[in-house]
Amino acid sequence: FGDEAVQLWRAEGVDCSAVRQMVGTPTMAGIIILDAAGENRIITDPGANARLTGTDVETFAATWTSPGILLTQLEIPVETAARALAIGKARGLTTILNPAPGRALPKEILADVDI
Repeated sequence: FGDEAVQLWRAEGVDCSAVRQMVGTPTMAGIIILDAAGENRIITDPGANARLTGTDVETFAATWTSPGILLTQLEIPVETAARALAIGKARGLTTILNPAPGRALPKEILADVDI
């Protein structure tokens, strides 16, 4: 799905200069299943998201400007999200963490979260 997504984003005028594609690694995929009561279950394969590192974040952090917003979530490694939040906070960005999918978090990460 990665190639198709990048093509669509470019066609819509999205700057894709910070998009990193990993040869031989699939794009993250998720399936949402609803039960009879309307409760959902989400099944995911993290694919390339699981390989995103703090070094990757640092590579593109120079493009982050204040005022701005950094939004991250936990479909990437916790350590990577923590690094992004720390850099964003240091650059004066408003930092937002969507703590999904739910998992244990070190308390220290919250020091860099505004919302």
